[in-house]
Amino acid sequence: MFIITLGAVGVAQGVGLELEGIQKGNVTFHPKLIVTQTYNDNRYLDPSTVSSLTSSWITEESPGLDAIIEVGKHDLTLSYEGLYGQVHSSSTDNYMDHDLKSSMVFDFRRWLGLELNVGRKWGHDEKGANDSIDSTDPNEHTTDSYGFSTRIGGENTKGKIEFGASHLELDYTNNSVNTSGLEYSKLSSNGSLYWEIMPKTSLQTGVIYSNYDYVINSVASDSSDTFYFAGVDWSATGKTEGNIKIGYMEKIFDDSSKEDYGGFSWDVAVKWQPLSHSNFVLMTVRSPGEPTGVGDHIVRDNSSLVWNHEWSDILFTKVQGSFSTADYQGVGQSREDEEKIVDLGVGYKINRWGMVNMGYSYAVRESNEDANDYTQNKFMVMLMMAL
Repeated sequence: MFIITLGAVGVAQGVGLELEGIQKGNVTFHPKLIVTQTYNDNRYLDPSTVSSLTSSWITEESPGLDAIIEVGKHDLTLSYEGLYGQVHSSSTDNYMDHDLKSSMVFDFRRWLGLELNVGRKWGHDEKGANDSIDSTDPNEHTTDSYGFSTRIGGENTKGKIEFGASHLELDYTNNSVNTSGLEYSKLSSNGSLYWEIMPKTSLQTGVIYSNYDYVINSVASDSSDTFYFAGVDWSATGKTEGNIKIGYMEKIFDDSSKEDYGGFSWDVAVKWQPLSHSNFVLMTVRSPGEPTGVGDHIVRDNSSLVWNHEWSDILFTKVQGSFSTADYQGVGQSREDEEKIVDLGVGYKINRWGMVNMGYSYAVRESNEDANDYTQNKFMVMLMMAL
């Protein structure tokens, strides 16, 4: 599913807001406010066979505040971000999302680091965003998460080890008839070994593991994902930097009657910067995903190519093309989707604390089940202010 965030135009570029913050003792506050006006000509992602597609203007306000607290040479960050949406064609679709996060970064030595994370999010699913039956009100949910990541080794060491673990719990707070089967907890762990073969370039190998425990039908739906990979990681070598992981991914269900998945998988991100003011970013990934109301799981391939360009110190653009496939797995399932997206954005920096962005996106999905086809156009204007 596609959601364009025009703020990403500025973030992806060297042209950005100069965030000085408000200093109070050992605490630095960074307030921000984003206001977005959007026209969406197909809010519910209905197929063209529907006689009258649901279109609407949508106004979103997103206030936020980051507080960075210096504790010796360690940093504690507390942050809040809200997303308040008014859907002008249907007030029952209005939403108020909240995202609270905290992280503590410990810098013990050059060769030893630790980060702790805790968060809670109140969110919602847009109608049509998944395969569950839509209700009158948007499906609302909470997500609780916590975890840690550790690094042993640094820039001056030949080898480096990174490992971590996290826990996430997704609970729906309304429309339980349609959403209770989507609730789960997820326990994840990962470990990677890096070995430098030349300056700023390392070979890597590792494992990423996730275990899913569903609240409803736990025996049938519970599963574990494991990704065994090897690859290369490099930074700022000439005009490119990136991370390439290639390996084998498997998904094993607790219920032996369900069909497990195993196959070639990858996770690639490469940035090429031919000019100081222009870059291209290629990302592609394959992995099995959790069901969204249909099937046992979904094998997804996602690829995107982005061109970021600064035309001056205050004017910048972003052009992105994305292509994805979704292959639904399970007894009796034959659904296959292809989705194509074009994303265009232009940003103008008003001053050091404000910028305005405009954008357009076109998305089309073609499925072997016609009821899942759709086309969508979105036009956006966004004002961003931050200190």
